[in-house]
Amino acid sequence: MDGESPDIPLAVIRRIDEEGVNPWRAFREWRGLTQGEAAEKAGSDQSSISALERGDRRLRRLRPKLAEVYGVAVADIEAWESARGKEAVGTPSY
Repeated sequence: MDGESPDIPLAVIRRIDEEGVNPWRAFREWRGLTQGEAAEKAGSDQSSISALERGDRRLRRLRPKLAEVYGVAVADIEAWESARGKEAVGTPSY
C-alpha cells in the first residue's frame, strides 16, 4: 500500500462519526472480518485486535499491518481516533 486510502464509504464514516464506533472496528467490519480473521491476516491475535478496538494505544506495531489488511492508511484511522478525543490507554511502545 502506498499510504493513500481509497475513497472511504459513507457507511464507515457514519459508523465512526455518528454512531461513535471505534475506527479500527468500523474498518474491520466494513471488510467483513471477525477479530480473529483480521488478527490472522495481520499476524497477530484476537485479543490484540480487541484491545486496539477498545482504544489501547500500546499496540503501535500492529497498526500499520492492520491498516494494510483493511486497505486504508494508518494515518486516516489515527486521525479519526484523535478527533474522537479518546484517552490513550497506557504508553506507546516504539
